Parts: sequence; structure tokens; C-alpha cells
Amino acid sequence: MVLTAIKNNDEYETLLLEFKTLIDTNPELGTADSGRILMLGRIISNYEDIVCDPIPESDPVDIIEFYMEQNNLTSRDLVQYIGSPSRVSEILNRKRELSKAMIRALHDGLRIPAALLLRKMHAEKQEVLEHSIHG
Repeated sequence: MVLTAIKNNDEYETLLLEFKTLIDTNPELGTADSGRILMLGRIISNYEDIVCDPIPESDPVDIIEFYMEQNNLTSRDLVQYIGSPSRVSEILNRKRELSKAMIRALHDGLRIPAALLLRKMHAEKQEVLEHSIHG
């Protein structure tokens, strides 16, 4: 099959299956299969960049709750990263912002990307900055 730009979802699914199948064979670098993996990866990535909706930005609490659900954690499990049970409750109920120390602890302990936990903080700082400039 000659590789060209993906024209529809059926082609996407077909190439994605081929890509996954080739990855599972773990070909040696420099072989035709390893080269095909690289090309498929580029074509698939380009299609996804154009067609797929970007991941919506979530606030840090949504991110934490997602990680809790995925890892079967309770709010008690977060105490070691955030502080007291009442502090965890304040964070999860959006009554308190995450501190840098909390973000670092969640990143180090639960492997949550710090950039995801900083998103809302950056947006709010940008709004304050814009308001002070234009306000």
C-alpha cells in the first residue's frame, strides 16, 4: 500500500491498525518495517492534528479527580501530597488553589504532569494581567 494523506476515517482506522500491528512486531531500526512505522506515525499524526478536536483544557481539580479515579484513590490518599484532610477537601471543592509545593508533590508522587495542574493558574494570572493593563 502506497502511503498518502489520509482522506477519511476508514483509511485512518486501517492505517492505525497497521501501525499498531507493526509496533507489536518490534522491528529492528533501519529495516523496512521500522521505516514504515515512522511514515505511518507521521501520516496518522497529521490526520489527528487536522481532524481530531483538541483536548479541552480542564481545571486542576478535574485533572486530580481523573487521576484519583484511574488509580482508585480516595481523598485520604491525597493527604500525603496536599496536606490535612481539610486542605484536601478545600482543594477538591475548589475553595483553595493548589500551591506550588502541592503541585510539585502531586507531580512527584502521582506523576501528574505539573503543566496540567498549572493551567488554570496561568489563565487566571493572564486575566489579572490583562485587566490591569486594559482596566
